[in-house]
Order: sequence, then C-alpha cells, then structure tokens
Amino acid sequence: MSAARTRNLLAAVLLGACGLYLGVRAWSAVQTVQNPAVSAGAAISDEAVAPVEQALALDGALASLIPDGRDPLHPKPRARRPITRSTPKPKPPTPPGLRMVLVDTVSPVIQISVTGALSDRLKVGESFRGWTVDSIAATSAVVSKDELSYTISLRRAQ
Repeated sequence: MSAARTRNLLAAVLLGACGLYLGVRAWSAVQTVQNPAVSAGAAISDEAVAPVEQALALDGALASLIPDGRDPLHPKPRARRPITRSTPKPKPPTPPGLRMVLVDTVSPVIQISVTGALSDRLKVGESFRGWTVDSIAATSAVVSKDELSYTISLRRAQ
C-alpha cells in the first residue's frame, strides 16, 4: 500500500470517528432536554409521562413567565391616529396698487391697478375686480374685498 493511500484511509477513519462522536453528543443533548430526570440518573417511575403532556407542562411554565398574559409572537396592533385633512386657509387677497388720486371738494376719484390691470376712475362706492372704494383721502384710499379693508397709498417716485 502506498503512503498516500494510507493517509487517505486514516483521514476517512478519523472523520468518521469525529462524526460518530458528534452524533452521540447531539443525541445525548436532545435526550437531556426532553427528559432531564432520566439523564440525571433518577429512577424511572412506572407511569411514564407522555411527550404531549411534557410539552403542555413546558408551555404552561413558559406562559407563566410572560408578563400580563401578553403573547410575544402576536403583539397587539398599535392604535393609529385617524388622518385628519384640514382645508388650507385661503390666502388673503393682495391689495391693489393706488396709481392716481384726484381730490376735489365735490367728487374725489382714484385709479387702482389689480394684477396689472388698470381701472377707470373710481368714486367712493364703485368697484373694480371685486375691490370696492370705501373712502378717499389726499394721498391714500381705503378699499375692501371679502370683508377685509386695506388702506393703500401712493408710492413716492424715487
């Protein structure tokens, strides 16, 4: 027999012995977990306990360790807050620009611009694009829209 063949045979025998040893250790561990009284050398009673009864007793012991009867494998779903969708508050309208004021003692008039559009000459009480003229002063006017009043004044040239 050659040396290589002898080494291969010795390695196979050694691997087989290790596998057998590990198998016996695993079987012994399983037996110890399933029936600790037998593995400790205690006497076996005539009334052997069925594996199903052992499992039920083990389940009962584990259940007594869980606080508040809570099941760790099936937790209660968390309470979710209801989704409330609020309608956004409407933005207040942008006040118009005061372009011209003509003041006299009989009928003062103004001209306003709303989003780039110029009005005709407006007197107190008249409207342009929803904006109503409430009062006119020498350099300012009070206009209102949607129950909101704004005082607008002339811009000074710079």
